[in-house]
Amino acid sequence: MREFKDIAYISDSDPGHTLDIYLPETSPGSNQSNAQLPLVVYVHGGAWRTDDKSTVAYIGPGFVQASDNRIAVAIINYRLSTRNTDSVRHPEHLNDVRSALEFLTTSNEYPGSEQIDRNN
Repeated sequence: MREFKDIAYISDSDPGHTLDIYLPETSPGSNQSNAQLPLVVYVHGGAWRTDDKSTVAYIGPGFVQASDNRIAVAIINYRLSTRNTDSVRHPEHLNDVRSALEFLTTSNEYPGSEQIDRNN
């Protein structure tokens, strides 16, 4: 399995704007690593206030293995609402999730993007 961590989906230094990608080495029945794969996107819980993609990092490899290497998985971070006065407020979390989804479905600037089936 190939893992790519902390990929920025927005070009800033905010760790809330990063994601991790998990890809099988090769697709079943294929000797090529460029077979098209459906992408499962996982958004961690925490009520928009706590946790991080790292708390659910085991899900990426687990889903890829459970699918018999037939899917790719992305786990995304988003900015959190905390008690700090400069913290983001709803709906900024959803805007972050939308930005991550747009990045994953339109960008070719992340490892494995050529393997993602964008028609499903």
